[in-house]
Amino acid sequence: MRSLAGDAPRKRSAFTLVELLVVIAIIGILIGLLLPAVQAARRAAWRMQCQNNLRQLGVALNNYHTQLGSFPPGLAIGADRPRELISKLSVGTVYIQNNGFMALLPYVEQAGIDAIMDSALGLQNQPPQFYSAGVPVLKCPASSGRSPNDESVWETVLVELQNVLGTQLPNAPSPAIIGMTDYAMCKGVTNGWCLINGNIVAPRDVKQGGSFPFNLLSFVANDERGMFDISAPPEAPFAGVSFACTAQRVSDGLSNTFAIGDAATGPNWQICTETMQWLQDGTKVQNPNCVPTPYPTDPTRLMPVLQAWWQLPSFWVLVNQGIVISSPFACTMEPLNKNPVTHTAVGASDISLAGLISLLDCRPTIDWTGTGRPVAAPNGNASDATSNFRSDHAGGANFLMGDGSVHFINENIDVRAYRALSTISGGETFDSPF
Repeated sequence: MRSLAGDAPRKRSAFTLVELLVVIAIIGILIGLLLPAVQAARRAAWRMQCQNNLRQLGVALNNYHTQLGSFPPGLAIGADRPRELISKLSVGTVYIQNNGFMALLPYVEQAGIDAIMDSALGLQNQPPQFYSAGVPVLKCPASSGRSPNDESVWETVLVELQNVLGTQLPNAPSPAIIGMTDYAMCKGVTNGWCLINGNIVAPRDVKQGGSFPFNLLSFVANDERGMFDISAPPEAPFAGVSFACTAQRVSDGLSNTFAIGDAATGPNWQICTETMQWLQDGTKVQNPNCVPTPYPTDPTRLMPVLQAWWQLPSFWVLVNQGIVISSPFACTMEPLNKNPVTHTAVGASDISLAGLISLLDCRPTIDWTGTGRPVAAPNGNASDATSNFRSDHAGGANFLMGDGSVHFINENIDVRAYRALSTISGGETFDSPF
């Protein structure tokens, strides 16, 4: 029998401290090399998903047009019940019926949300679950914003909106959890909100006389209107008011016209109430007053860009209370990816017949052509404002064209081509950026 005492001790293998540090260093280097590739792949996937969202919206837009004979209106103005509009206008309040994204709900597989909405009532009378509903196709995965959004400012928005309407919102959600969007419908070049049909009035360089509002008709130009603006229902008692855009009105060609583009939300973007001038030759003049707005209920924060998918433009009566927000509308008057982002507001003090009349003043606040065309008084209670397009995709933004195609537009695009792509009947000629 062998003695155990004679057995040689068994050796144990292990890393030395130096070897362990070398392995850790190698792993760190590999992670450092792989992480940018992983992040790039993630950004590429986000950009592809964003483009897929826009393609779905393009199919929805064209299905809507096939079924109803036009694209949806940007904003539909009516009364509590549209067929009562004529009598309502003579005595009472005018309400917003819906916006283009609301109209597309049944066409983007959101019939459930559409069923919640009572289309016979104004936007202010919808059930609370409607306002908080999220629509996945309206959110870009690259955006820093979240949906639904529970920023405390929404509570203030609802309170001030009640003051504008002169009534309590019977179904206001509490707490205010709001469904968001990272896309915007294209208004064209102009930041002006306009109820006049640009196709039937004189060009803006033909000056007409007369008293308000008729002296303003010459300020509407065919070369500035986009696919989405304010529209009245067919029973509106005004000759020459604007109705929803049709394919026939897009004389520049649907494949050459922006329909919807990136409009990112969240803390990566701040908002201001002043415009940045951007002239015809591409010269950018930064307005020193275009500074981020403090958060209404927390002065230690800056106001991020926020917009609900069902939202209206803001009104100056809200802006004067410190409520500075964007909307699901944008224009090309200012640069792509400008930050801070200009707010969106209609130059009306309330949502009434008087406010509706103010929508006959269609002048933008900047002479973007550089030809001396008349402009509205900038940055005041009588002026309109519309946000710029922007995205969290590096170097540019995705745009859906009227024909359903999607293109990535570089943020350094020539200013003339960028603006030309946003109008429906400008008749411009330019080298395609695609």
